[in-house]
Amino acid sequence: MDPDFYAYNSKAHFDVKVVPYAKLGTISVSQVSFPSPVVTPYPVNNTVTGFLFLPSTPGPYPAMLVEHEWLPVKLENEFRMCRRIAEGGMAAFLIVQPYSYNRRPLPRIPDVELLSADVPQMVGAVRQAVLDARRAFDWLSTRPDIDPQRMGVAGISLGGIFAPLIAGVDHRAKVLVTIVGGVDVSDIVFDSPITYGIQPGFRYHGVTYDSLKRDMAPIEPANWLHGFDPRNALLFNGRYDVFISPKQAHHLSEALGGAQIVWTNTGHYGTVFAEKEIEGTGIKFLRSRFGLDTTPFAPPLTLPAPTIKIGLLAGGHEGASPAVAYQIINFDKAARFSLDGQLTLRGLAIAPSFSLDESNSLGFEFPLLHGKSQPKLFYFFHFTL
Repeated sequence: MDPDFYAYNSKAHFDVKVVPYAKLGTISVSQVSFPSPVVTPYPVNNTVTGFLFLPSTPGPYPAMLVEHEWLPVKLENEFRMCRRIAEGGMAAFLIVQPYSYNRRPLPRIPDVELLSADVPQMVGAVRQAVLDARRAFDWLSTRPDIDPQRMGVAGISLGGIFAPLIAGVDHRAKVLVTIVGGVDVSDIVFDSPITYGIQPGFRYHGVTYDSLKRDMAPIEPANWLHGFDPRNALLFNGRYDVFISPKQAHHLSEALGGAQIVWTNTGHYGTVFAEKEIEGTGIKFLRSRFGLDTTPFAPPLTLPAPTIKIGLLAGGHEGASPAVAYQIINFDKAARFSLDGQLTLRGLAIAPSFSLDESNSLGFEFPLLHGKSQPKLFYFFHFTL
């Protein structure tokens, strides 16, 4: 990769505006704004907004830059995450990505988005996101209440793709935490259900998978993650995520030299059911890596979270029916073998079930208060929350 792709003038003076924003218990939050190192034709996108969360205890603090999910409406998940980081004795700086939140041009302009079927636009937007993060590190490093030797980056979903890219490009990010993040970004954009809305645009623009992979190489995190200490990275992923798949999580771990993955037996969105456990584990990890705790950190392999499947059941006593299944008992850590409570149009059932992969299960249905008592084989095509 060309190291100059993410070059910018780190010595250039830039004005930063900091105003009080909120008080969350003992945590103070300030709204921060500064000019992006990249000037686009859209003025609203050229000013970076951020939110700085500071503990009440004396500094200087370790600091985590936090990257948000794709096109958030309220930043609620990220605010909770930043508050927990600050309550753990560290600073957190939530940065708004290009073409997102208050930086999104309105009325909406087709393809002028962070993720877009216009590949040069998308690559440029991701490059801008990385350079905005580098400028944020520049500013944090000048603050007397921040320790510039103890900084890192975290991200959720799309932010969990950007965070390792930033850590690979800017070595001031010594620690990395991702929640439902991964690599293989061209695969995610080209095939994932989460980007279904932009995929027809690829056909319109004549974009093929091979051309996309080639053109997105500069923004592929795995191409930049060389020499990152795997002990300083912790990944949280859903075993049944169809948006950012377990394979893509494993590839991120491998690119980081074997970083630990902590799994939940959920899909992409079901990790919210393990939010407190993820945050608690993440804070212990950060405090350990930043030297705030001397207790050795040993992450669990799996965090508890309910597994909920929604889809179409074929066979059983229904023949075919929409169904919702809730895993009552898991017989293995990966929740592949389970006893499910199942709701169909006919009513409730108990179902021993085996998950073939992220979206397909087989099992036997034992109806409750409907149908005949003998079990019947069923196939379940589902989406796991």
